[in-house]
Amino acid sequence: MIKDKQLHNEKINLSQLVLLGLGSLIGSGWLFGAWEASSIAGPAAIISWVLGFLVIGTIAYNYIEIGTMFPQSGGMSNYAQYTHGSLLGFIAAWANWVSLVTIIPIEAVSAVQYMSFLAVALGETMKHLMENGSISTYGLLAVYLIIVIFSLLNYWSVKLLTSFTSLISVFKLGVPMLTIIMLMLSGFDTSNYGHSASTFMPYGSAPIFAATTASGIIFSFNSFQTIINMGSEIKNPEKKYRKRHRYFTVNQCSVVHHFTKYVYHFYASINVTT
Repeated sequence: MIKDKQLHNEKINLSQLVLLGLGSLIGSGWLFGAWEASSIAGPAAIISWVLGFLVIGTIAYNYIEIGTMFPQSGGMSNYAQYTHGSLLGFIAAWANWVSLVTIIPIEAVSAVQYMSFLAVALGETMKHLMENGSISTYGLLAVYLIIVIFSLLNYWSVKLLTSFTSLISVFKLGVPMLTIIMLMLSGFDTSNYGHSASTFMPYGSAPIFAATTASGIIFSFNSFQTIINMGSEIKNPEKKYRKRHRYFTVNQCSVVHHFTKYVYHFYASINVTT
């Protein structure tokens, strides 16, 4: 009885679930992705973000329905086995594992790159994390330390992980929104989007589609699977998933809104400063 109660207390509640999904969708790409998409497609990068949402959103909504009926840990790896057998299930599980195992190193590298620009605020030590545009030896040590911290958070407790993630998610939502407001007030210029199709799409239509993958747009939205893979850790998963469906829609749209607005103002800022 005590053991069952302890396991129950380790479950994820609805608010933690929403913040977990929101924190997963807004990752390090909120800056890098916006810059890269703008450099590839120009002002038309806004369309790239919309396309990324439509593609991944369609897939995500189907998985949410499946996750409601069959909630389990690692659901993204198991559902293919149920429908197509062991061979395809193994391939899908392996592909999903490869995609997930790279996320922590990618986020750790991105965090170090961000920290390297904080030399003025945090001292010259941060400046040595990057050398000539590449991560230095000190930077690699910082990357390894971040990986160890996140690995321990995942190992120790789901409750601890989600509590930590919830705190970070509030910060990850607040900073981008504040950035959007500041850029809008300081560099808002609609003329940067051109006055014709040729100026709105200076490189043609092909880069719009290329930017969805090359700039990490698909990668950013693909984080929806975090919720699916935590299925068995959720309290009353069927009820929560149904609520989560509505929250997911709002969060996904808010992320799209955030990215497109940020691309808009980021591109405006580039043109104003240059």
